Amino acid sequence: MEELVFIILGMAAVTYVPRALPMLYQRLESLHFLKYLPVAIFSSLVFPDLLVVDSQIAISGKTLAGLAAFIVAWKTRNLIATMVAGVAMLYLVNA
Repeated sequence: MEELVFIILGMAAVTYVPRALPMLYQRLESLHFLKYLPVAIFSSLVFPDLLVVDSQIAISGKTLAGLAAFIVAWKTRNLIATMVAGVAMLYLVNA
C-alpha cells in the first residue's frame, strides 16, 4: 500500500512540476531551450520503432519509409505530402 502512495505522489509531482516551473520564473526567455522539447519527445517515440527490429538495430521497411518521409518533409515542408510519401514507401516496401 505504501508503494502505491509513493507512485501516486511521484506521478503528481511529474505532472505538476513542469506546469508550475514557468510560473516560478519572471521571464520565459531564460527557458528558450524548452522549444526543443516537443521534437525531442517525438524523436524518442519514433526512432526506436524505425530502427529496432527484434531487439537489434536493423534497417527495415519502416526505416526506409521514415527516411522517405523525412526527405519529403525536409524538401517540401508539407505535412500531407510527408504522410503520403511515408505510407506509399511503406506500402511499396511491404508489397
